[in-house]
Amino acid sequence: MTRFIVGAVTILAAVGSAAAAGSAASTELDRLRAENRRLGAALAERERQVRALQRELGEMAAALRRLEA
Repeated sequence: MTRFIVGAVTILAAVGSAAAAGSAASTELDRLRAENRRLGAALAERERQVRALQRELGEMAAALRRLEA
């Protein structure tokens, strides 16, 4: 009987430990997803800035060509 109780307690402890590890992994996954969203937004903003600079550079090049003509 004692062995059964010790075995049951050991199993319950293992289940609790696995649940805690799963919860920690879930929290880390949520953190990584949030970081991924933040980095994606930062990348989109940088891409927007690059396109604006390319457009401005094209306008400057066109103005320079007109001045040279």
